[in-house]
Amino acid sequence: LYLTFKQRVDWLSPLVGCVLLDTACCTSYFLWRGWRVARLRRNSKSLSLHGRLMQCGCVMSMSILPQRLLQLYLTAQLKSHHQLNYTVSILTTAILFVLFGHFLDGARGGCWVACIGRENAEEAHGSAVAGPAERYAWRLRWFAYTAVYCGVRSLLPPDVGPTSTPTAATPQPMPGAS
Repeated sequence: LYLTFKQRVDWLSPLVGCVLLDTACCTSYFLWRGWRVARLRRNSKSLSLHGRLMQCGCVMSMSILPQRLLQLYLTAQLKSHHQLNYTVSILTTAILFVLFGHFLDGARGGCWVACIGRENAEEAHGSAVAGPAERYAWRLRWFAYTAVYCGVRSLLPPDVGPTSTPTAATPQPMPGAS
């Protein structure tokens, strides 16, 4: 997320920011729910569910790894378009969110249900089935992320971000280097 604010992600930076915010928020959600399950321990299977929720949190935090591999490949192929490579790699791997059922339903989506198990949904999420408010919250989170991103971006000084020009602090080539 720092890169989208400070290091000139020139193309589609709000979308890149949304993917990164979702990764952070859903990771936190799974780790928090896992902590709650372990703390409350309803039955003998609670610690097993705690482990599965923690696994989901770790997997969510590592969902950026396929992006890094694609970014490495694109950077090696198109060396002069580094920022475009970053954006393309983030948005391409974000397609995995759609394929694995995470895009619309977040932590209650396809791959997470398979990991946690439908029979554990009530203990894991606080209710067996998402109510209308929760369902809308998961589905509208992308708009909330965009608003948060644009709000934070508007608070930054004008010399930071994709429209900025290089400053004296920008590394300059060494004299005589070709």
